[in-house]
Amino acid sequence: MSSEHIPVMKVEIPFGPGFEIKLVEIRSSGVYSNFGPQVRAYEAEFAHLIGADPDCIVSASNATFGIQGAMLALDLDDWTVQAWSFAATAHAAQGASVNFVFGDVELKSWVLDPLSVRGGAGAVLTAPFGASVTVDKRWNHVGGLVVDAAASVGSPPMIGSDFLKDWAVVYSLHATKILGIGEGGMVLFSNRGLAKKFRDWSNFGFSGSRSAQASGTNAKMAELLGAFGRFRLTSADQEIEEWRLVRSAAHEIGEIHGFNPAFSSASLVSPYWIAEFKSVLQKKRVEDALKLDSIDTRNWWSDGCHQMPAFREIESASPLVVTDDLATRTVGLPFFKGMTRTMFERISKVIGRALA
Repeated sequence: MSSEHIPVMKVEIPFGPGFEIKLVEIRSSGVYSNFGPQVRAYEAEFAHLIGADPDCIVSASNATFGIQGAMLALDLDDWTVQAWSFAATAHAAQGASVNFVFGDVELKSWVLDPLSVRGGAGAVLTAPFGASVTVDKRWNHVGGLVVDAAASVGSPPMIGSDFLKDWAVVYSLHATKILGIGEGGMVLFSNRGLAKKFRDWSNFGFSGSRSAQASGTNAKMAELLGAFGRFRLTSADQEIEEWRLVRSAAHEIGEIHGFNPAFSSASLVSPYWIAEFKSVLQKKRVEDALKLDSIDTRNWWSDGCHQMPAFREIESASPLVVTDDLATRTVGLPFFKGMTRTMFERISKVIGRALA
């Protein structure tokens, strides 16, 4: 047994002279909030990173507000929300005060099953653990769509031209995410009108005056975080390459032991390593063996939002068979930039023995 502890995640966010220069710019401008020059520049630079129209992207203080405000901007009465997701997804729907039910996911993609969404209702689907998702004509029966792409900055969703409804994609900038800034979010909309609605909502419902023109809240990103976000983007290529390097090693081990989810690939840019075992017993054996060797694991999404006490009163569109199944067979393994080959080999050996 090794005495070296391997955590499930290790967060390291760099600072440097480039950030200090932007702090001087903030002091010179005298603007510290309210969509100042740093935040607006950050929005434009982030849009360039993901290949989007800068007029269609709006920053937020966090991604939970991003999802909530996006649902309100789409202005639909009823929603289906993916149950196999982080609690923030369901909290956002509750915060929007809309009628919603939980929907099940497809077994291979881990993404909301379009058949679980009734015609005309909105859909909130989650890109699983940094993977990309594809939205195509299969979704045209919905009234609108929000993609919780919290960890997918490095693997943006693919919204096909054959999807004809309004949509929004929400990215998290939490410290644990790709190019994280500590806390924050970015929301990309299908058109500029929706982006403006969200921007007004996030600024007390103001629209060019000090009089609230619509319902709103305070969900703006501060200038300090906008400046830090700009600093982080200067090393985007390097960081994405660092994540690809550790992903390659993790994916190789998953292939050897047969626990890679269908959406996994050697080039996936994600801050998570998720294993999908063949049975509850396999998962339990692996968890116990890793714990005995001082290697952490985590059930990132617990048993699904529908099983959490905060959401027990929310109905489901159908029995959540796949969600319940995945919750019992999947687990998060240690994954962070800077993981060494020795760490990966040790994890592989422990899992190999547990599965033998």
